[in-house]
Parts: sequence; structure tokens; C-alpha cells
Amino acid sequence: MPDYMPQWPLTVLILSSDPRNADRLRLAQEHRDLQIAIRGTRSASSLDVLNEPSCRYSDITAALDRIDPHILHFSGHGGEDVLYFEDVQGTAKAVQKQALARVLRQQKELQLVILNACFSLEQGQAFADAVGLAIVSEGSILDQDAIDFSREFYTALGHGQRSYIEAFERAKSALEMTGQMKVHLLQRGTSQAQDVLVYSSFAPGGKPSMYEITEQALTQYLLEGDSFYVQFQLTGLPVAGHFVGRDPEMEAMERHLLPTKTQTGRKMHILHGLGGIGKTQLAIAHARKHQYTYSAILWVNGNSRDTVLQSLSAFSRRAVVDVVSESTAYAARRAPDMEAEVAAVLRWLALEGNHRWLVIFDNADKDVRPSGEDSQAFDIMSFLPPADHGSVLITTRLPSLGEIGQSTEVGRLTLDQALELLRRRSGLQPSGDDMAKLVKRLGYLPLALVQAGTYMRETKTGCLKYIELYKASWSQLMAQTPRLRDYENGSIQTTWMISYECVRQDNQTAGKLLQLWAYLDHRDVWYQLLRRGYDGCPEESSWLQALAGSEIGFKRIMKSLLAYSLIESHRDRGKLFYAPGCP
Repeated sequence: MPDYMPQWPLTVLILSSDPRNADRLRLAQEHRDLQIAIRGTRSASSLDVLNEPSCRYSDITAALDRIDPHILHFSGHGGEDVLYFEDVQGTAKAVQKQALARVLRQQKELQLVILNACFSLEQGQAFADAVGLAIVSEGSILDQDAIDFSREFYTALGHGQRSYIEAFERAKSALEMTGQMKVHLLQRGTSQAQDVLVYSSFAPGGKPSMYEITEQALTQYLLEGDSFYVQFQLTGLPVAGHFVGRDPEMEAMERHLLPTKTQTGRKMHILHGLGGIGKTQLAIAHARKHQYTYSAILWVNGNSRDTVLQSLSAFSRRAVVDVVSESTAYAARRAPDMEAEVAAVLRWLALEGNHRWLVIFDNADKDVRPSGEDSQAFDIMSFLPPADHGSVLITTRLPSLGEIGQSTEVGRLTLDQALELLRRRSGLQPSGDDMAKLVKRLGYLPLALVQAGTYMRETKTGCLKYIELYKASWSQLMAQTPRLRDYENGSIQTTWMISYECVRQDNQTAGKLLQLWAYLDHRDVWYQLLRRGYDGCPEESSWLQALAGSEIGFKRIMKSLLAYSLIESHRDRGKLFYAPGCP
């Protein structure tokens, strides 16, 4: 059995973490008492204790490389699987113990890890396996007990010629006389580390919110540090309370967007599809799941050129980007200075080494047009930095934007997904047949299902009754449904009316066709159907004559409707059909 004798002279690295949104600890007193105790020992000159206060999770590897300690001592908060470090705002970020243990395996001089934190016994074996020895505590511990144990352990060690095990037993015996802290010494064994690592945001008084990331992503992020790190925020975003997983779309985003070590060039992915199909919620789900894979996530409201400028300008102040212009308060009131802030953000994104960011353009439905009739239309490429790195995600109703990167057409939900979403939102458990009829009637559209479920939950309306009301008075039913917090436009009616108005302004014939289509009970339309009524069209329906007069003209109109994802196309026995996208 190893004797576990210290290698003198001895270097101790203390990682201290006291997040401002957690119960405050007396870490300064612990460090002071420790220094005083060590000065009184025979080996004080050979025992160097270095403290890393307010330690961020991204500081860990830098401190290890700089100091290369024999003992790593953590003082702070702990949970069953995690240790709480700090982020750039001083709030708690939890790193799974297994993750830190993997990093410590790379340290050649490290002999002992001390986790002076609550619940450090759990997963403590991973640290012993990594370095040889680990001192951990069982359950919750008192602040004073933690201070007393540290003082006694280093005093015993400092008086010299004692092994780590002997110093531990001396400190443990002293603590048992006055304290309640239960400490354990773990030696290298045979346990195996887990394959999944977890970060979490710490919320005082509640359970941490957990997000899974790969070991490769965590290790890479820890090594690179956080010089470009900007904390992810969900403020102002329409986060769904009942998100239904859509694995193919999520996997496509991960495949086309996540940064890799061998990445060359910028990664771009476009989610396009019908209004209300769930594109924004998919983008939010990706950002939340991988918020610690990216160094910064910029959420840009793509509704118009003005909203893009406002989003990027706001990020410049949140990220404290250096802007060469007038004062921030004054600049925010003037368009020229707002554009200067935007230019500063683009310069920041282009900086060498800043390549792990993600920019999300949400609802980018106003692509620039040659005629220039829409002053709020914009070219997304003009709001990207010149440097060829980073990741860009775009959500849009315009399939044409798929030309600038990898693209995924977001389709309707499957029957099982639609049933699950409606059950969650409504809180009801009606018969499967009744619910299946309703989700089919609503076209498997997430927004329509969420709106229906909200109305059903608040009014205790069943599926068949909702279908009856839907058929009898759709507009009145929409007006009576509460506004949805987790969808920007609030309702399926508003969502589709926005697209309809855009189409009508572009092409009046396309707008009139949609009005006619509304009388066809959600049925398909094809050219030959309209052509048969061509000769009998009254003169006041000249738009219909123009539409059905030639197949080329018909396809031109259909193309404009497809461009706004208001309709869908499909082939059956060689014939091209068009189906309405809205239920």
C-alpha cells in the first residue's frame, strides 16, 4: 500500500467560491486562520498555500497549469453530484464532480484533493481514482466545522514527517471532540467515471436547473477559458412551458451548428416552415441545451431591420463591447450611434479567438428585395462579421434563405407528438379518438394545438365541443382564447394574418386566391381545377381569369404563397397539388 507521504516543499492551491446568490460562507476567515496556523508549524517555510478567490469554473485549468499543486483544496458549496463555482457575474455555476476529476487526472504532481463542501462524499471516489487520495465530507456541514478541520489538518501536516493519512486522522480526531462534521479519506479504487457531464444554474432555495453537455465540449470550454464569455439570457423570449421534443430537427441543428476542434469556416443553419410550426421553440431549445457549449449566444429579433439593430445594440451593452462613439445613454437615443454599437458587435464577433459564438436570427421573414419597396427588409449577410467563423441559426418562413447555408424544413408534428402537446397544454385526458380528430382538424400545428389546449384548460371544454366551436365561429373562438405568453404573436390568427398581409401587398391576385380558398373547406387546389372555371368567370373576376388563364401565371402565384410558407405542395400520380398551410 502506498505510504502517501507529502513531497516537500509542498504547494497547496485553494479554490474558493462564494457565489453571491447562495448562502454566504466565511472563506476569508478560513484562509486567515489557515495562514496563521501554518506560520506556527516547523515546516512553514516549505508549505506554500496559494488562494484563488471567487474562482470561476473557467479559471480552474489555468490555475492548475500556473501553480501545478501537490494538494488541491476546494472551499465552497457542494451538492450530491456538483461543486458550485462562480460565473462572470458572481452567481453560482455547478460543475459535476466527475468533470473536474477528469481534468485533475492530467496533473502530474497532484497527490491529494480536499473537498471542504457539503455532500462531497458523493462522487468523491472519482477524485481519489484520479489523483490517489481525496478527503470528503458526508452530508451537510457547518461553516465553523469546515474552518476547524482545515486548520487542524494543515497544522498536523506542517509539523512535518507525517503522511497525508496520519494528518487526516489527527484532524478528524480533533474535530470529533467539538464538531459534527463527518469526514472521510478515500483512496484510489476501481470505480469508473460517468460518460455524461452536467452544468447547472444554481437557484437559491430551489433545485438547480440541469443541462447536459458532452465531455468533449465541457473539457474544451474549461481549457479555453471565458475571455469572450457572455451569460445566456432568456429575458423577453417566448419560452414554451410544454415543449415537445423533435429529435430529427434538434439533431440537424447540432450537426450543423455546434463548434468543433477541426472546424473550418462559419456554420450556418436555416429552419424554415409554416408560421406556428415551432421554429422559434426549436431555436430556444437548442440554445438552452447548448448554452455552455457556446461562449456567447446573441438572440436577434429578425422582424425588421430596426429590430435587428435594437437587438445587436442591446447586446453591445450587455457584453460591454468597446464602442468608439458617444456615451452609451446618449447613443441609445440616436440611430447613427446605434449603428455604431452594431458595428462594434460585428467587430467583436470577428476577433481572433472569438469563434465559439452563436447568433440566432429569429423570424427573419423580410429578406431584402430588389425593388426596395419595404424599408424594413434587410440582408442578413450584412449583419454578420467578416471573419469566417462562429455559428448562425436562422428561423424564417422564407425557403429561399435556405440557399445561404444548411437548411431544415420544419414539418408538422407527428400524431403522437401532437397528442402529447395537446394533453400537456389542456391538462385533460379525453379519449384518444376524440383528441386525434381535433389534432387532425388543427393540422398538427404546434401553435394551433397550444392555443386549443389553453382554451380547453381554462374553459373545461372537451375535444368534440372545441371542434364544434371551431367550425361554427373560428374568428370568435380565436378572440376568446387567452394570449399565449410562449408565442411572440400570441395566436394562430395573428401569425397567419401577418403573412397574409405581406402576400396581399406583394400580389393582390395571390391575396384574392387565399380568400377564395377559405371557402373550400381546407381542400387541395390544382391548376386544372381552376382552369375548368376559366371560361365562365364573370368580368368582375378578372383576377381569376388571369390566374387560370395560363399555367405559368398560376405557378407564379403559387410560388409567392410558397415563399411565405402559407401553403404546401405535393405530388400525387404525377399531378402537382397545393394544400393550405393554415388549419
